[in-house]
Amino acid sequence: MPLPVRPPPGGRPRRSVARASAVISRTRLAAALMLMISGGAMYGLTTSEAFVLDPGALRVEGLGYTDAALARSLIGLDAQPRPNAFRVRTTELEAALAALPPVRTARVEVQLPDRLHVTIEERTPIMTWHRGTRPSSWTSRAGRSHRGTALMAQDPPSSTCAPPSLQ
Repeated sequence: MPLPVRPPPGGRPRRSVARASAVISRTRLAAALMLMISGGAMYGLTTSEAFVLDPGALRVEGLGYTDAALARSLIGLDAQPRPNAFRVRTTELEAALAALPPVRTARVEVQLPDRLHVTIEERTPIMTWHRGTRPSSWTSRAGRSHRGTALMAQDPPSSTCAPPSLQ
């Protein structure tokens, strides 16, 4: 049973459009080619030896109380295989460095082709408590108390109070 076909409004029948679905258009071919080229370029950038970070080119600025060896080990450039510059997650490195007690803020930047630049802003210790010859905890200017000094490269300045004079 054939279905009734209604004529389109306006009285004129529509023309059928011939589609060449078996043939790829030049535009689609060019788009597919560009997609393959850009995918290959991204693969080349993320696997190339030219963009592997160099531990000797690591620049860490702003260290005063933080142990430089500990900061470098947290960054992890000495591990094998060394990371590619395009695969480094700077936010994770910044969070790991900022978790150290002496560090207030940390900023990690990748500089192409193979360099990493770290800028650290430290808290300023204003008072320390000593246990033996080493400080056991210290207080920053913001009033935060920090335990332990194993992370500190140098002793923070000691607070000394002279006893009042009786004369």
